[in-house]
Amino acid sequence: MSIVTDIINFINKFFGFFEVANGEMHPYNDNLGYGTFEDARHIWWIAIVIILSIILYQYCKKNKEKGKKLVKSIVIVVLVIRIVLQIIKTIVGYSLPHGRDLIPGQMCTILIYLLPLTVIFNWKKINTPVCVLSMMGAIMTFLINDYFDSRFISFYTLEGMWAHTMLFVIPIAMIGLGELKLEAKKVWQVIVTMLIMISWATLLNKVVLKKYEANYFYLERNQLPGDIGGKYFIVVYTIIFFILLLLIYTLPIIFRKISKILIKENKKLKSRLTIITIVSILIIAQILSIGIVTNREPKINDEEKKINLAILLSMLENKEPEYNQEQMQKRLDSIVGENKVKVNKFLIGLKVKFLETGNTYKTIDSQSNLKAIVIKQKINKVLNYILEAILIINLIIIIVLIYKNKYNIKDKLETREK
Repeated sequence: MSIVTDIINFINKFFGFFEVANGEMHPYNDNLGYGTFEDARHIWWIAIVIILSIILYQYCKKNKEKGKKLVKSIVIVVLVIRIVLQIIKTIVGYSLPHGRDLIPGQMCTILIYLLPLTVIFNWKKINTPVCVLSMMGAIMTFLINDYFDSRFISFYTLEGMWAHTMLFVIPIAMIGLGELKLEAKKVWQVIVTMLIMISWATLLNKVVLKKYEANYFYLERNQLPGDIGGKYFIVVYTIIFFILLLLIYTLPIIFRKISKILIKENKKLKSRLTIITIVSILIIAQILSIGIVTNREPKINDEEKKINLAILLSMLENKEPEYNQEQMQKRLDSIVGENKVKVNKFLIGLKVKFLETGNTYKTIDSQSNLKAIVIKQKINKVLNYILEAILIINLIIIIVLIYKNKYNIKDKLETREK
C-alpha cells in the first residue's frame, strides 16, 4: 500500500499544479536546486545537447530522406505537446490573466511555435531567420535558465528543456540536410525578424498586458545575472544579440576550413574523430560535475533539518555516533509530532517517511556516513585524475590521427607525381 501511495505522490508532483502566493497555479518546485552552472544536471544537459546536435547532423547528412522525416516528426511532437500544455496551463490558471499563456510573447515561446511550422510547411522565405533566432534563443536559455532551481524535476520542466533543446538541435539538423545555409547576405533577414518580434513583445508589454507588468523579451526589467548593464541593460542585450549572430555565422565557416585543411575527405578519420569528440564531451561533463558537487554547500529542507536534529540528539543520548530505528522514531515524534513520521529499516541504515507530504529520505548511522563521505571524496579525486588523463590521451590520439592523415595524403600525392 505504501508503494502505491508513493507512486500517487510522485505522479501528483510530476504532473500537478500547486497554488503559490499570488493565487496562480505553478508546477511543483521545492527550491532545493542549485541553479545554472551550480547544478550538475545543467552541465549534463548542455553536454547532451551538443552530443545530440553532432549525432543528428551526421545522421541527416548521410540519410537525407529519413532525416527529413525524422526532423518533421520531432517538430510535430514539440508543437503538439506545447499547444496541449499551454491550454492546460490556461485552464488551471498558471498565470494571470487566464488565457495569457495562449499568447506567445517570449522569444523562445514564439519560436517553439514558429520553427515547427516553418519545417512542416517548408516556409523557405523565413527559414534562415527562424532557424538562426531559434539557435540564439536556445543558447541564451542554456546559459540563463531556472530549470534547476528545484531538486525535483517536473514534467513541465522536462518539456521546457526538451523544447529548447530542439530549438538548437533542429537547425543543426537542417544544416546537415542542406535545408539551411548560413549565408552572410541573409543576415538582414534575421535582424528584421528580430525587430518585428521585439515590436510584438512591446505591444504586449505596453498595451495588451500593461497592468499585469509583463516583461516579454525582458524589455521592461533586466534579467541578466548580477543585473549586468544596470538601467542600460538594453545595450547589453543588443551586444549579446550581435555576438551570438557573429558566432552562429562564423563558427561553421571556421570549422569547415579547419576540417578541409586537416581532415580533407577522409570519412574514416571523421568517424573516429566524432566518436572521440563525443567521449571527450562526456568526460568534460563528468569532471565539471565532480567539481561542482565537491565544492558547493549542501541545500536541505525543513524535513531534512528535523532528521539531522533527531540524529544529533540520538548521538548525544548515546554518547557515541550510533543510533537505531527506535531512537530515531522517538526523537522524530518529539520534534515533528506523533503519527506524522514513520522510520523503517532500510538495506543500509534507515528510511524516514513524512506522512503529510509523502517525502521519503534515506539515512545511515553517522559512523558509516563519515566513512562514506571520506571514501566518496577519495574516489572522486582518483576518478578526476583518471578522466583528466583520458582527456589528454584523447587529444594526443586526435593529433596523431590528423598527422597520420596528412602524411598519407602527402605520400599519395608524391606517388601520383612519379
